[in-house]
Amino acid sequence: MNYPRINQPFVLNNESFQFSIYIHEHLRPRWWWVYVVNCNASLYESFSLSYDAHFVQHHQPQWNKEAGVNDRGLNTMYLFYLIVYIGLFSIQLYAYQVYKIQQYIHQIIKLLTATIGFQLFGVLFHFVNWMIFTETGKQQLFFEIASSFLDVFATVAFLLLLLVLSQGWTISRFEVAYPKLTIGASVLVGLFQCGFYIWRFIGLDTETTVYFYNSPPEWSYAAVFLAIGVAFDALCVYSILHEQTPSKKKLYISLALFFSIWFFEPIIQIPIGNTFDPWVRDIAMDSMSLTWNTITFIVMMVLLWPTWAHQYFNLSTGDTQDRMLGDTKGYKNLEHDKL
Repeated sequence: MNYPRINQPFVLNNESFQFSIYIHEHLRPRWWWVYVVNCNASLYESFSLSYDAHFVQHHQPQWNKEAGVNDRGLNTMYLFYLIVYIGLFSIQLYAYQVYKIQQYIHQIIKLLTATIGFQLFGVLFHFVNWMIFTETGKQQLFFEIASSFLDVFATVAFLLLLLVLSQGWTISRFEVAYPKLTIGASVLVGLFQCGFYIWRFIGLDTETTVYFYNSPPEWSYAAVFLAIGVAFDALCVYSILHEQTPSKKKLYISLALFFSIWFFEPIIQIPIGNTFDPWVRDIAMDSMSLTWNTITFIVMMVLLWPTWAHQYFNLSTGDTQDRMLGDTKGYKNLEHDKL
């Protein structure tokens, strides 16, 4: 169907022409088409023309001028979280150095440090992408892809960390009970997340998909992530039942109660997103996801802080450094005189 907004004739002067249309909409505009037609050209006359259609917010400051209502504020959000993650990564590097001085650089400390590092650079690339968009109005595919995959790396590293802790590694036992399943689950989540991002960049039909989180690829990823979360809870319960130390029992309970929410976040995001107005849905859901991830990482940083971590965790490299995901059969409890 054809709904012309305006018919504007023009003549090229010095091979260039610029024209602005001021649009005032009270309904959300979905799609705009711009056609340039040479009505005076003969059938056999060659004609070549290139043009750019550029949309800006007329009554907004430069910081928000290029962003639509559904994107406005994302550059501010990523600026804020870039500052937050620079601080968090600096703090985590300090903790890492403390462990290094104590010769206690265990793999779970490395996993946590890698998680914060990946997320820092993911946020950095998101911010750079939005800063370029703020200036030019164009997204940069490289930064979009790089930031998305860095987010995946952060998720996989943190998932691996949670799964090994739920099996009591460094808390009640020296070995991970199910190393192959643990690594397999982490890789599976990473592949699902990569597939979802690739679908968004390549396979997403933007004309028919109003809310990309409410789509079959996202439902599939959320279901897999939730199933792994249920397995995480089951492992925590098993560790609780086989732990005799009251303080460590409380630690397992805390792990199960708090970090379970992290596994539910993708599937909760779908119905919550549907409640938001489409004008603000994208920024609201991106903010919720990044905020919850940040809170979750901070809680884990607190749990593994060098001052009190040894009350619960055995982080001695002499005992566990060479047993990273060693293949074992079932759980092997540590003797209490070794803890």
